[in-house]
Amino acid sequence: MSGAVLDTLARAGIVPVHADTDTTAVVEAVRACYAGGVRAFEFADRVPGAVDIFRDLHEVVRAEMPDLALGAGTVTTVASAMAFAAAGATFLVSPVLAEEVLAWSIASGTPFVPGVVTPTEAWRAHVDGAEVVKLFPAATFGPGYLKSILAPLPRLRVLATGGIKATPAAVEEWLAAGAFGVGLGSDLIPKGRLSSERLAALTSACLAITASLPPRMQRP
Repeated sequence: MSGAVLDTLARAGIVPVHADTDTTAVVEAVRACYAGGVRAFEFADRVPGAVDIFRDLHEVVRAEMPDLALGAGTVTTVASAMAFAAAGATFLVSPVLAEEVLAWSIASGTPFVPGVVTPTEAWRAHVDGAEVVKLFPAATFGPGYLKSILAPLPRLRVLATGGIKATPAAVEEWLAAGAFGVGLGSDLIPKGRLSSERLAALTSACLAITASLPPRMQRP
């Protein structure tokens, strides 16, 4: 993973995760999150025409929010990884280990965050070259589970995602447990049109909590 992307994810604190077929609504959501301070955003490959929507979104981000790291999620195949990378994805994320995608990402220099759930999967991904892994579905196991994984494996950088409440308290709990960052999905951004002001305020409140916590860039 490039140093710039790793640094961006470390400083991001939260990473909104969203998917919708309404390109206008997606753009509005990204703009609102950006206004709230978000600097890393994941658009998931969960809807028809996701690559085309992502390409349109990337054009807007490049023109209006050049410091936003725009990633593609739910990437499970090399073909999908290549398509999103060509469409401008700054980083890729998966809900599964996806070892073929990890190998391709290292060979191509494309940042990739594979999904894991067990200590064995997390360590395998780390040994194979993943600089950040995604604990998914995180809420099913809870912050205590992450803390237990990191106790014997403190070198891991873990992005906790899946079912996490979009509240400052929830974000603080996961970061305090050692999460490298927190992915927030439908609880933060439901599908369809929404209040940009409300979304900007909510993301800002969730991000504010990160200022009082120690840096997550490095682990012993």
